[in-house]
Amino acid sequence: MINLSKRLQTIADLVTPGSRICDVGCDHAYLDIRLLQQKTIPSALAMDVAPGPLSIAEQNLMLTGLSERCETRLSDGLAAYKKGEAGTLVIAGMGGRLMASILSAYPDKTESFRELILSPQSEPWLVRGCLSLSGIGITDEKCVEEDGKFYCVIKAVPAALCERPDWDAILQRTDKMSNEELSQAGVERSSIRRILSSEPFRTGVEAEYGPCLIKNADSGLKKQLFATLKSRISVYNNLCEKKDTGTAAAARMQELRGEIGRMQALAFVLCYAV
Repeated sequence: MINLSKRLQTIADLVTPGSRICDVGCDHAYLDIRLLQQKTIPSALAMDVAPGPLSIAEQNLMLTGLSERCETRLSDGLAAYKKGEAGTLVIAGMGGRLMASILSAYPDKTESFRELILSPQSEPWLVRGCLSLSGIGITDEKCVEEDGKFYCVIKAVPAALCERPDWDAILQRTDKMSNEELSQAGVERSSIRRILSSEPFRTGVEAEYGPCLIKNADSGLKKQLFATLKSRISVYNNLCEKKDTGTAAAARMQELRGEIGRMQALAFVLCYAV
């Protein structure tokens, strides 16, 4: 049986058993082969824009004896897909900007799937924004670390409500914390309450970091957040040491202060208030 990377296995785990998948950007079809070998899915449609990877996918399917259960098709995104051919859409291994353009290019096709499993290599907030505009709700999400990089794996369902953090409950838990507890957490009561009450803060961190990841205090998200926070603080301190009074430097420092503040508030939520 073929072995999957941690990220691909996370994608496989989110596919609803019994659902035929359409794998856009299938590369070598490892995901499709694994799901078929496990009998998680009855059949698959593997599509890729490049003939080279698709040819290798066909060879892999032939070697594993799965050619009859997985159709391959040359396609730019969903261009060659026909509505109703699959219940699950899987897209992984490409940037968030490209993924969002694929989802929005054929909205009727995108919304025809029962579920979407998406794992952008970068800019996941663009994918989340695209889903929100399309009325497709995020119902689950994982943050996976692989080879020193972090990847999100999003499960979304058309016409479903997005699983958002309960910010009012988070505020209530914050209010119940003593001044000593808040001091140990490194926050001041009025400041953290003002930030957590702000709808721009709530929607902003949900878009950037994922509503389900925040709601579930995902361990991968925590690790990613603290690594990013450490990096931003280091950049800020380096700028301070240079004592550059130029306009560009001042603007960058102000931007960094805002980013650091948002990340520190989110870190408090993940570690103490969710």
